[in-house]
Amino acid sequence: MTTSNSTPAALAPTRTLGLTSFGLGLASILFSFTFLVPIAAIIVGFIARQREFAGRGFATWGIVLGFVMLFGWVIVLALGFALLST
Repeated sequence: MTTSNSTPAALAPTRTLGLTSFGLGLASILFSFTFLVPIAAIIVGFIARQREFAGRGFATWGIVLGFVMLFGWVIVLALGFALLST
């Protein structure tokens, strides 16, 4: 005779949005020719920090990497405009 366990299996914590933010942050470093990927990493990271407790670390790193690359773009654009104006 087999016994049945009536308790449901424990659900694993979700980290999907946090990992997505982290992946976008890494992709913004590796493929730095685009301006939209750091913005997407920042937006998804803030959404993940609100919705997923287990993915907060990944989301934080995605936000940090997104802001670093976005700031890099601002510096590159400012230097480009400064060089073109002279």
